[in-house]
Amino acid sequence: MIRGFFRLIFYAIVMYLIYAVIRFFQNSGKKSTASSRGDQAQVQGVMVKDEICNTYVPREEALREVREGKEHFFCSRECQQKFLERRKAS
Repeated sequence: MIRGFFRLIFYAIVMYLIYAVIRFFQNSGKKSTASSRGDQAQVQGVMVKDEICNTYVPREEALREVREGKEHFFCSRECQQKFLERRKAS
């Protein structure tokens, strides 16, 4: 009975080690590709804040409105419309 238990533990450890080795070699090739992509993502652009919903969007994808010499950025047409409606009301 005890021998069977130790044999089960032994096989579980061996299977885990095989799994860990396989994962290591699968991920070792992906790390260099992922890090180069991450570097490109950092260099690409500046994030700007939508004043209406407080979300951040890449500057090149944001909708832009210039009012009184100041740039305002929006994530969507809906936020831009809300901004314009608030300007008209005040």
